[in-house]
Amino acid sequence: MAIIRWISRKELDKIEKELDYLKKHTVWVGFVGSEAEKKVNGVVIYMYANFQEYGTSDIPSRPFFRTALNNNRKYIKEQLKELLGKVATGKMTGKMALKSIGLEVQGLIQDSIKNGNWESNAPSTIRAKNGTGQPLIETGSMLRAVSFEIRRK
Repeated sequence: MAIIRWISRKELDKIEKELDYLKKHTVWVGFVGSEAEKKVNGVVIYMYANFQEYGTSDIPSRPFFRTALNNNRKYIKEQLKELLGKVATGKMTGKMALKSIGLEVQGLIQDSIKNGNWESNAPSTIRAKNGTGQPLIETGSMLRAVSFEIRRK
């Protein structure tokens, strides 16, 4: 059973304004912002992340980004639907909704980096870095560089 609630013109105008904000803005999640521009061992982090995601002749593919999105596609859609409902009923601003989904997807990508069953680093890489065989998180730089930005369309 649907519940009908009358809203004032002022409330309706506010909701329209927030929905218009959503039409004009989008959220980008991944390696965006100043942290992604930093260099680690002479390589910009967003490029290093790309090498890890797709692999190179020396680095096996470790598709942490695609895995996070593909494994959580239904969940992300449900979250978007819920957030849009909150905006449409005046319970949340458009900006808050975009921030919320940005943080959620950022966390999913970071979880994929930390918990993925990725191919171990090569023995030569472990020796060169004085590290471990666990890929993607040795320095934590790539993990910290995952972020989101709200941008105008």
